[in-house]
Amino acid sequence: MSFLYSAAYDVLKAEVRKRASSVLTEVGGRRGLELCYSGSVSKEGRGFQALGLHFADGAELVVESSGMFIQAGDGVFCLAVVRSESFSIVGMMVQQGYNVGYDLNESRVYFQDIDCQLLEG
Repeated sequence: MSFLYSAAYDVLKAEVRKRASSVLTEVGGRRGLELCYSGSVSKEGRGFQALGLHFADGAELVVESSGMFIQAGDGVFCLAVVRSESFSIVGMMVQQGYNVGYDLNESRVYFQDIDCQLLEG
């Protein structure tokens, strides 16, 4: 799971809701997750357009639907991001398919998109 500070979470939630409104059916929240839809991540969520998370100093992380949503039960999938009042944590699902680099001296983070299929062969 990922956790976003409230102000950032509200922007993300509004953008997901806007993009999903014409293609997905919103249902009530599940298991502490606020934004849920009817269907499955692998079917209905598959065509959801990727979103970019923009960080200070220009770092960007593009998140596909498989890293953005989690199956919350039979026929319901939800945004796999939780509101936080004090911190932000980019979870493992969002980081899938990326190398993550940290420059501790400059206090910067870098994301490098990797093609996992190239690693399998």
